[in-house]
Amino acid sequence: MEVTRLDERATMRVRHPLRLAVGVASAAVLTAALLFPDAGAAAGCGSRGTACKWLATWAASPMAAAPARLAAPDDFSSAGFDDQTIRDIIWTSAGGQAARISLSNQFGTRPVTFSQIDIGISAGGHMSVTIAPRAAAVSDPVAMAIPAQSDLAVSLYAIGPTGPATYHSDAQQINYISASGDYAGSQSAAGFTITSQHWYFLDEVDVQAGPATSGTIVAFGDSITDGWRSTVDADDGGRTSWPSGSWPSRRGRSTRSSTRASPVTGSWPTRFCSA
Repeated sequence: MEVTRLDERATMRVRHPLRLAVGVASAAVLTAALLFPDAGAAAGCGSRGTACKWLATWAASPMAAAPARLAAPDDFSSAGFDDQTIRDIIWTSAGGQAARISLSNQFGTRPVTFSQIDIGISAGGHMSVTIAPRAAAVSDPVAMAIPAQSDLAVSLYAIGPTGPATYHSDAQQINYISASGDYAGSQSAAGFTITSQHWYFLDEVDVQAGPATSGTIVAFGDSITDGWRSTVDADDGGRTSWPSGSWPSRRGRSTRSSTRASPVTGSWPTRFCSA
């Protein structure tokens, strides 16, 4: 598998440096070199990180943009974005002391450039990346504390037209889209004038966890597994948002595992398994 590194001239405004490895989306795994050799130790691992493991604390299956005539009023996947910042809010299952993210342009029709990407609203790194159609990008690890069972913001500034956006339709989570401009590092909500119950481009967040976290529980299924018509934005309150706030998440806490949902609306089989 051919993996292309970012142009070394790419701008990085850093609290923590962050690079991306770019490869075809069909690749099973894209591994990245650690930028922070002590990240494993910070996660409660051995000096060489031998007791550490990478777990998906959150994930969503990439989907093609909805046809414009069928899209909900807050679904902007068909039109895409231009000179706008997308702030995806995800709910972590497991915590860790390092994080990496995956972005997908699997169903895109043109290269997508994010000139600023921010994890945790100025707590993580800043960088630029261009992702070709049918490609994905996986970040190198960033040494930062990720709490379990909490909201995490990932902000993506699209400097130019994205074309149709690869996204996940049933977020059951209120996410935010800005007016024109780069608000990726902004801690203010003032620039985010649009809300959307869909996740755009972000398809996985991994954490480096210590030995106390045993593994990942994966929920496969259809729109029911995807949480269709469950309570919106209820992960951190009534725990009624499915799947992140319901059975898989509670099961993960009881078994000290992370949880991730990988359903696709319109599919049929439903099964829960431990990986």
